[in-house]
Amino acid sequence: MLTELANSSSDPDHRFVAARGLALFGPALHSDALNTVRALLADPATPLSTRCDAAGFLGGLTPDSNDEAVQILRELAADPQARADDLLKAAHNLLTISRDSDAEAATWLITALNDVTAVSWTRAEAADQLIQLQAADLHAGINVLRTILNDAGTEEELRIWVARRLAKCGSQYREEALAALTRTSG
Repeated sequence: MLTELANSSSDPDHRFVAARGLALFGPALHSDALNTVRALLADPATPLSTRCDAAGFLGGLTPDSNDEAVQILRELAADPQARADDLLKAAHNLLTISRDSDAEAATWLITALNDVTAVSWTRAEAADQLIQLQAADLHAGINVLRTILNDAGTEEELRIWVARRLAKCGSQYREEALAALTRTSG
């Protein structure tokens, strides 16, 4: 049934879920999962977001696929249609596959967090991921967290999430994070 769904569904997301399901059944079905994922990646109708996840899955499925997955993620991140959320996914998947690519992932994250047209959650998650790299420009991530935290239009759940992330950046940010949480609850 999963093999049939992986090969016949017109919905790329359903095909991707089926491919992941096939892989769960063990190495005997890995080739079917790989074929489905590669077909999704080659299909221009597959949304960039799904292709980013599929490339990450490809890299995690077999060690032999790592280089292929990294190259695909690079191509996806370079796509002019890539939005901030696509770059965030690409960076996350790249970091999952290869920690040798931290600097490249950081570049994508900086592009994502600097996109002021992106959803605040995307920018905040990109900032948090960048901060976690520690080798990258921490200040760029911290500045975005501060901007979101101090924006009166930021929803309460996001403000709390951002305040927690900012507080984890060091003791010098805890008072600022606490003040923002006090404004939220007050």
